[in-house]
Amino acid sequence: MSYTLFIVEILRLLFNTKTFMKTHTIQSKNSVCRTTLIGNIKMFVENVNRKIFLVFMISVLSIIFSSALAQINEHIPGVSQIVQQVKTETVKTIKERAKTFPDVQMIDREEEEYPDRSNLPQNPLAKSISTFPESNSNDVKKITQTNSALQAPQTIGLSFNGVTGPTETGSVVPDNMGAVGPSQFIMLINGRLRSFNKTTGVADGVLNVNPDAFFASVMTTPGAGERTYTADPRIRYDRLSGKWILVMMDVTRNNTTNALTRANRILIAFSNNATITGSTTWTFSQFTAQASRFADYPTLGIDANALYVGTNMFT
Repeated sequence: MSYTLFIVEILRLLFNTKTFMKTHTIQSKNSVCRTTLIGNIKMFVENVNRKIFLVFMISVLSIIFSSALAQINEHIPGVSQIVQQVKTETVKTIKERAKTFPDVQMIDREEEEYPDRSNLPQNPLAKSISTFPESNSNDVKKITQTNSALQAPQTIGLSFNGVTGPTETGSVVPDNMGAVGPSQFIMLINGRLRSFNKTTGVADGVLNVNPDAFFASVMTTPGAGERTYTADPRIRYDRLSGKWILVMMDVTRNNTTNALTRANRILIAFSNNATITGSTTWTFSQFTAQASRFADYPTLGIDANALYVGTNMFT
């Protein structure tokens, strides 16, 4: 119901009310019984109240439904991002290119400052309990006794040194990330991409490159007085597709002032197989973040339908 119809309904009610009053005024003059006049007045009041209540309810419902439809049909402006055409390269090609890159390049990867949330007040409605939903002590005791073996500390099966930083990474902030596949553990951190035999923990030599060299085909090309480097790694082995998926962002800064000079890119790579070898083919892609914002610390999620990336957007 539109506001115009709402006004018309009110006018109709007023019109009918005047007619009702006029009719009963005439009836009261011709009536010989005062009780009839009182009864007619009561009927008039009840009729008006019913109409007012009906109009009120219709107007409330119309506002609710109008608001809901407006939210459904509202066009929320967004920023269209084009994922650039993919590029494919073998591990062998990537390792050859890595020879032309500095193996270690010292970079102080500055961290963006987040809003200070340290002094936020506690929720006054929150209960003073350690877990939720609440459970009584008997339930906790029963679960503890039943699953005591499961709750015991895990025994470390394999421990090894993945990389020594910053001498092997050139990165002050490593942002450690790693994932386990069928036969390999692959570590991706700022400044180093390295693969290991997951049974022995020994580096297998298949991947051991600077991520700048790995993602070079889709990184931003720096201009005069600029430098571009990769940061904020994510890596997953997707068991559904049997592929390794890597995500990083690139950052372009002024060599003198260290100020950001360009919109940064989100870099994506995925393998064509589960076990990485020299003949593995990697497919690369990228998309550019908003020109007026800095897309920081991309995340990575995967399911059967899509790959999901979220970022913190800084102005």
